[in-house]
Amino acid sequence: MNKEFIKEAGCFRIIIWLILLLLFMVAPFIGVSITGTMSMILDMFVMNVIMTLAMVPMIRSGCGLNFGLPLGVMAGLLGAVISLVFCPSGLGWGASLVIFAITLFIAVLIAAALGYCYGKFLNYVMGYDMIISIFVGYFCTLLMSTAWMTLPFKNHALIFDVGGGGLRSAIKLDEFWGRVLDNFLTIKMGNFFIPTGTLLFIGAVFFLAQRLMRTITDARATGKVLYVNAPSVDSDRARMLSVVLSTVLGAVGILVYAQSFGFINPYETFSYVFPAAGAIILGGASNNKASIWNVIVGTFLFQSILSMTPMVVSHMLQTDISEVMHTIIIGGIALFAITRMVQVKR
Repeated sequence: MNKEFIKEAGCFRIIIWLILLLLFMVAPFIGVSITGTMSMILDMFVMNVIMTLAMVPMIRSGCGLNFGLPLGVMAGLLGAVISLVFCPSGLGWGASLVIFAITLFIAVLIAAALGYCYGKFLNYVMGYDMIISIFVGYFCTLLMSTAWMTLPFKNHALIFDVGGGGLRSAIKLDEFWGRVLDNFLTIKMGNFFIPTGTLLFIGAVFFLAQRLMRTITDARATGKVLYVNAPSVDSDRARMLSVVLSTVLGAVGILVYAQSFGFINPYETFSYVFPAAGAIILGGASNNKASIWNVIVGTFLFQSILSMTPMVVSHMLQTDISEVMHTIIIGGIALFAITRMVQVKR
């Protein structure tokens, strides 16, 4: 029974759970607040969970991990920048919510168009999906970084003070729609905050995504059909629609992330890929099998270990090594995710 449990849960995943348990046990003895830490983990969970969800449609359709997620992130950031350029600042919560809804609508339209082209391209290079998607992700990051620096933005709240051009590397959203979802029905218990509005929005996105994934010719079955002739199933169309859905979820995910974080960074679109890829595999997803449960468990595990480890180690060593620890953890779990996918394919 123990061997069966270890095989089902995965040795690496069990080790992560044990490390996390050990960190929570040690934390109170070195002055780390458990309630404050849990609040931070919850914040990181709601900020990242939709981008982890964006991996599911492509995994189910047989495309593997979506390293082209920056395409969706780019669409979301483009929608955000358009709303920041044309919409006034300093509005109340209701007006900010309307602007955020308009931003979502613009981002989804852009993401759907880009996802359609991306899906067509992946169908053309079928069999090399994950490799090609890495190049797509890097290309989008570099292309949009150039665009952000050269487009003629005039809003002084968005551009660099020196030189008078190019988007800032960190644009504050407090005067626009920062934390517009987090502040709705927020529950506060001491140092612990529950962003109820964001959780409700995430629940709605999960429900719609699950329904759409079932509608797209049951993408899970389609992933298995790719290697056999099944005239009753249009696998190319199902793959393309799965890529479109994944790209749209990436756009929605970055907007939810940005409103919680309070800033947007238009130059770091590729940095969101490895946390999402690592989280979905850590949650138990495989080559063409992924579920909502994998998304929730994986994101919680990943963000918990990413939040707790630097905090505990920094308190123990009496020095701030959070950035180094973040890099090590993200790189290590991302490496595990990629090797896991390669092993499953073999």
